[in-house]
Amino acid sequence: MRDRGDRDAEAEANVGVVVAAELTADEGWAAATAGCEEVHHLATPMTQSDDPDNVVVPARDGTLRVLRAARDSGARRVVLTSSFAAVGYSPKPGAEYTEADWTDPDAPGVPACPRSKMIAEPTAWDFVEQEGGDTQLAVLNPTFILAPTLTTQARPAETTIVETAESLRDLGLLDRR
Repeated sequence: MRDRGDRDAEAEANVGVVVAAELTADEGWAAATAGCEEVHHLATPMTQSDDPDNVVVPARDGTLRVLRAARDSGARRVVLTSSFAAVGYSPKPGAEYTEADWTDPDAPGVPACPRSKMIAEPTAWDFVEQEGGDTQLAVLNPTFILAPTLTTQARPAETTIVETAESLRDLGLLDRR
């Protein structure tokens, strides 16, 4: 990663404007993707719900909205942040994963958030293959993402991280100075 001061004039001129569009609504997508060479779909709506469809449907439909808008605006590529959950939650021998590996979203006990990724990513690949035109798709499947939360409610993973850090501090193994 280069320091901002090292950017050349051409790169600086290509820095765009961020335009928000709601993943759960059709409005705003044409404006959000107009003139974009690439569209980066970084997150899906995170909802805490006892009904898995309240998580799965917005993730799947939001991904399709992004892809349609990118295609319709002539974007060259969509970069989708998916999850290792989409490809690596089903048991398999070995540790290498390929494009042929998919997690079974109907496996018992799969939580709604990982299930949403398991459904949204294959849906994205199917869309690009059948309706994507010249738009390319690149997908990232991270195993872990750590970033500031956008909500005031701590999720289990965040709580675990905080508790671990506090335990390390209490043991004298972590100094936050």
